[in-house]
Amino acid sequence: MQASAGELFKKGFREFQARNLRSAEELFRQAHALEPENADVNMLLALTLDQQKRHRDATPFHEKAAALRPRDPRILTNLGLNLFQQKRISEAIEALRRSVAIQPEQFGAQYLLGLGRLQTGDAQGALPHLEAAERLQPGNAQVAAAIQQARRGAARTAPGKDLATSVPPQPDPRQAAQLLRQGKYEQALPLLEELRRREPEAAVVAYDLALAYYRLERYHDAQRVLESLKQPGPEGHALLAEVYRAVGMFPEAVDALKKASAAAPDNVDYLYDLTVLLMGLDKAKEAERLLEDAVRRFPRAGKIHAARGIALFMAGRNEEAIRAYEEAIRLEPQAPDFYAALGDVLTGAGELARAETAYAAAIRLDPHSAEYYVKAGKNLLKLQKNAEAEAAFRAALTRDAQSGEAHFQLGKLAAGSGDHAAAIRHLEAAVARDGGAAEAWYQLSLSYQRAGQRDKAAAARKRFRELRTEEKK
Repeated sequence: MQASAGELFKKGFREFQARNLRSAEELFRQAHALEPENADVNMLLALTLDQQKRHRDATPFHEKAAALRPRDPRILTNLGLNLFQQKRISEAIEALRRSVAIQPEQFGAQYLLGLGRLQTGDAQGALPHLEAAERLQPGNAQVAAAIQQARRGAARTAPGKDLATSVPPQPDPRQAAQLLRQGKYEQALPLLEELRRREPEAAVVAYDLALAYYRLERYHDAQRVLESLKQPGPEGHALLAEVYRAVGMFPEAVDALKKASAAAPDNVDYLYDLTVLLMGLDKAKEAERLLEDAVRRFPRAGKIHAARGIALFMAGRNEEAIRAYEEAIRLEPQAPDFYAALGDVLTGAGELARAETAYAAAIRLDPHSAEYYVKAGKNLLKLQKNAEAEAAFRAALTRDAQSGEAHFQLGKLAAGSGDHAAAIRHLEAAVARDGGAAEAWYQLSLSYQRAGQRDKAAAARKRFRELRTEEKK
């Protein structure tokens, strides 16, 4: 009889208290699979990942818990701490501010909020929180030192000081724009934040600031800036759609892209992104209607033919999909993603040799993409070109060492050649990144067994069966 989410949670909590973090994580993940909307399960899973220094992995579970219980100060403080540890200070400040507004008597939240404001240069704003922390924990040397630092900073910017020393120079918008173009988002950010502070109604500054936040994966900051604009314009709506997609707000992303497309009806990129998103949300009929009109309006737009190729492929109309992608490539021969997508359709249609050529073209046009090497490698396996496939997967790892799928494929190849030490190394990396999912756990159990690691083999088989059961639900 399968354990309930409540039973798994209790067992996980005991393991968490005993500092058996891997075991606790496994139990909390099983509970989460049964009750993904349980705030306590999300919070404890997040804390378990935090304890393992896997803060980035923990963030989605903290955010989910906060969405489920938005007025729970404990959850908000945990989210703030998680963001603080990733140096996402502005987002941490927002979570902690909400927490202390609900329950001010929290030493940790007040102290972190004070430190966060200090780090952003707001010494005056830091003081009340640090002083609150001192009242809650008198005699704390770290708090006392932070208060002294805040007081010195506040004194330097107090009214009446020489403006030459208290007011920072006006940042140069051209310098900020140049840094953005160069991809130096960390350097551009303080300039843009200061420009935004001085010119809060400037839409161009707001867009550039939101773009910097987005590139730095500070999605909630980007969302806050863009949503504050009265008239975001088509580019603002399109960027907001990207932000919404990044945080899983897909219906909102659709609405934003519709607004972008309505404001700039001749922009093919917005229409392409909208139709692809609709198809991903199982709204194929709406996407098809848009594409029928788009093909008539933009017969020479490769992206529109590519989007039509996706729709046809999803409908199982492979031959038509191939023709649509070939037309997209004819119109835009330098687009590597069109060649990769054509390779996917050709693979699905069993035309492996043609797919090999398509993937090779994608790699030639974008040699930095790990994804294209993985696609090419999997196709080469089907062609029984194992040595070439292995080279492709290794090339993928040199471009993205976190590629779970590349690790999974290399693990299978190593196991097939009898090198179970290498297989275990790659397959452990794969399951840590969800590469191969259930099949990766099964392959790992076999390699553990061959290597004489029976306890690990049993645990891997158990995880494989659990994942298979979840897949059948």
